[in-house]
Amino acid sequence: MSTPDHVGGSSSSGGAHILVFPYPEPGHIIALIDLTRLLLTRGLTVTVLVTPNHLPLLQPLLSSTSIHPLVLSPPETPPNTNNTSSIPGIVSHVCRYGALYEPILHWFNSHPSPPVAILSDFFLGWTHHLAANLGLPRLVFWASGALTASLSNHMWRDLPKISDPANQNSTISFPGIPNSPTFPWWQMSHIFRYFKEGDKDYEIFRDGMVANTKSWGLVFNSFTELERVYIDHLKRDLGHNRVWAVGPLLPPLDDVAGPANRGGSSSAPTDELMAWLDSKPGDSVVYICFGSRVVLTSKQVEVLAVALECSGVHFIWCVKKSGRGDAEGDAGFIPDGFEDRVAGRGFLIRGWAPQVTILRHRAVGAFVTHCGWNSVLEGLAAGVLMLTWPRGADQFTNAKLLVDQLGVGFRVCEGGEQNVPNLDELTRLLAESVGGNRAEREGVVRLHEEAWNAPPLTVSKTLLAVHGATAATAAGAVVLTGVAVGSEALGRTSQLLLVAWALVLTNRAGPHDSTFGVPFVRASVPGSVPAAYSGSPPASHPGYVEPASGSPEPARPIGLGWAWAEPEGSGRVARQREAVVRRKAMRKVVRIFMTLRSCVKCDEVKRDSVRNIYEGEKSI
Repeated sequence: MSTPDHVGGSSSSGGAHILVFPYPEPGHIIALIDLTRLLLTRGLTVTVLVTPNHLPLLQPLLSSTSIHPLVLSPPETPPNTNNTSSIPGIVSHVCRYGALYEPILHWFNSHPSPPVAILSDFFLGWTHHLAANLGLPRLVFWASGALTASLSNHMWRDLPKISDPANQNSTISFPGIPNSPTFPWWQMSHIFRYFKEGDKDYEIFRDGMVANTKSWGLVFNSFTELERVYIDHLKRDLGHNRVWAVGPLLPPLDDVAGPANRGGSSSAPTDELMAWLDSKPGDSVVYICFGSRVVLTSKQVEVLAVALECSGVHFIWCVKKSGRGDAEGDAGFIPDGFEDRVAGRGFLIRGWAPQVTILRHRAVGAFVTHCGWNSVLEGLAAGVLMLTWPRGADQFTNAKLLVDQLGVGFRVCEGGEQNVPNLDELTRLLAESVGGNRAEREGVVRLHEEAWNAPPLTVSKTLLAVHGATAATAAGAVVLTGVAVGSEALGRTSQLLLVAWALVLTNRAGPHDSTFGVPFVRASVPGSVPAAYSGSPPASHPGYVEPASGSPEPARPIGLGWAWAEPEGSGRVARQREAVVRRKAMRKVVRIFMTLRSCVKCDEVKRDSVRNIYEGEKSI
């Protein structure tokens, strides 16, 4: 049984403590680490469970005293093979990680200040059962988009089948999902196509995916304008509003150093690469990259190289080395003499590329991509035209979203892993992608603006420092009660705050509201207690004033808060004393509310309601 090499420290830094558990594959772990970085800025204490090979990815965050690595490897995993790209069979790999259940449980029970919530990757659905055992909420982090999640939830509840398994072109449709997407059977994930009912590992995997639909909430690396209909669909499908799109999870635009080493060190000298890009006109460069795992066949490389040469475009091409499992000869070999013939207008990177840095450069105008979800978001956030070449997994779904539904890209090739694009068509698309003003580019620009259209949110960090206290103590920091705003009305930063808020408050006593879909605090004022309390309010309640007659009567709602019904025979002095502290508290409520109004799209009726209550309090 695996034991921790490094045990997450205590959460003495003051913020509520959460456990973050990414799936150990670059396409999953990078985005969740980006989210972890943002949660740290919201005052949380975070323990991140990683394998030894991925511990270096946490290095940029370890300067914070609020993050603690928990290093574990699943049993029977050979050394230096923690990356799924070197292990055949994702199903068996996911199942091996289930063996960490007991080590995590032991770590939790021995921790002086254990987490109050678990945020884990969707491939780690078994952590739902772990969280339930510990009495904690579990939030699912989807490293794919909301469309993929919608399809996945549907298929895992009712495994898809086709009438003729030998006909891979048989279509499968989803009329219950917005836009009624239809796919040929061969474009479905191999996990569905080759699912073995009754097989132990496959059934464990399926149980974990179904558990995702039962977990407390979902967090997506996406943004509302990109997938609004699918985010709304998931809320209806799951029966709650605890679905947040907090993306794109990327380094800030003004972060110069962050993007260059995001996910790993660049295989090309960054200074040399930037100088080359600086020398090119705006929107004139095509960037070609197929993610961290895909290696093109020799024939695919040959056709792509000829198309790049014939198109005359400037380009950066990230060429991957062959890995275990690639067919003989599939090493991404560049044709002899190619680099000499494209000297000056072509830049080859053999290995890891600083993709975000490249895409954000003004010279880059188009992106040939395998349509992995991280690449999709990075390309859209950079405002470049997408040329799609999906290979498997969720990539065909993402390509359909980009080309058919959003109209921000073109298909370069859409076949199996061995399919080769048409040379003439590929040459034409490369040349046209960086020339002229295509209608598709207007859509890209719009989504680029939406991706970064996150309103500023200025909120006291007191909200996120309530670890160990009741939810009512947050009332003096932020009050959102009475504001009929769902997460779809909030910007990216605001939604992130709601996620952090939910993580902090979900284990605390306090009412819940279906509009928000998250635990929240009523506008508690002195002399009031939240509706969740019964009997005498706790002495720690910040505004509690003992009524004159002793035990309080049941609470009744008044406006935006809860007040104790005034006991019979209570004296004027007690009422005056209560009015004074009540008036001070309401002034604080209004000040904070007016701060929030700039970033939360409240309707005027609600704001007028607050003003009227405040004016009434002043007249007492």
